Amino acid sequence: MKTLFASLLIAFTLGTSSITLAAGHPSAPGSDPQPVQAVVIPKLQGMKLDVMVVANEHSVVMVRFLNDQGGILVKRRISKSDTPTLLRFDLSQLADGQYTVAISDGSNTQLQEVNLQTPASLRTISLQ
Repeated sequence: MKTLFASLLIAFTLGTSSITLAAGHPSAPGSDPQPVQAVVIPKLQGMKLDVMVVANEHSVVMVRFLNDQGGILVKRRISKSDTPTLLRFDLSQLADGQYTVAISDGSNTQLQEVNLQTPASLRTISLQ
């Protein structure tokens, strides 16, 4: 019962975080391209973090997973032909602490904070 309650509590507190890298409306011919859209989703089973990216046909997107000092742990380049893309990061071997998912289309960068914590009996992921 404790495990079920803890799982439900974590699921409600984490939720999903949606990121849009640039404000905009549907593009008309000759106007600025659509923004890059990304969603960061924590997966409690298996301690995974999914990053789903949909870029416009004119941009190359860089997704980086950074530690608390800003060091790059993982860097993935998503070309315009690879969109939409799902990236899955395995967090099970990482130490507790603050991490950042940085998603950039060259002119805009969106940062999503990720906090890993391991209580005495349960490890959680939270997005801020």
